[in-house]
Amino acid sequence: MKKNIIGLTVVASLMLTGVVSAANMWGSYKGNEIIRITSNGTTLKTTDVPAISYNGRTMIPINMLSDIGLSYTWDQKNKTVDVSGTGSASSEKVSKMKVIMDEHRAFITFLDQSDLVSLCVDILNNSVNNDQYQQGIQQVNRINIDALDNHLQMLSINKSNQVNSFSQVKNYIMKAKNSLLSGDTKTAHTQMLSAKTVLNVIYPEIDDDYFNTFVLNK
Repeated sequence: MKKNIIGLTVVASLMLTGVVSAANMWGSYKGNEIIRITSNGTTLKTTDVPAISYNGRTMIPINMLSDIGLSYTWDQKNKTVDVSGTGSASSEKVSKMKVIMDEHRAFITFLDQSDLVSLCVDILNNSVNNDQYQQGIQQVNRINIDALDNHLQMLSINKSNQVNSFSQVKNYIMKAKNSLLSGDTKTAHTQMLSAKTVLNVIYPEIDDDYFNTFVLNK
């Protein structure tokens, strides 16, 4: 069994069996969701400002990098930070860690949105009057395709191997939303199931990727 799995992996695994919100899992800092950062299964500590999610990106305080073998100097005059590492292997591992973290964050967002599709299907199917139906449509409008696009852009920039799979999930969710807006809950349900099928393929792959990178290759 893989026991040294990052916090987001554990939560994502639990979410496969039901609707769980990932918002503020580790708390919030000045209105931004706190992100837990781990290295080789050990949580990196910070004494002041934590890592946060900001505009779809993971922002990590530079002082946390010292815990993974990197050092830095601050040039006050030129407002410049110079970062130095212990070798190319360390640098590659840091880059890989960022990709894996982005993949896990994307997974949780995509799963949340597919669960929202499922909720909307139930609301619309069970509405007995126009007010209830309109409440369902309000939930449909919460399905955030832009958030999915933001994750896809970041995964593409970081050259994630999961870009195509996540793009497929996004297309299923987008088609499901359009179907819901037109009142076709049957098609929306089918698209939602297709999205979750792909997500169930993605999850073990990114889970294994983390294990092989940060557990087997310590």
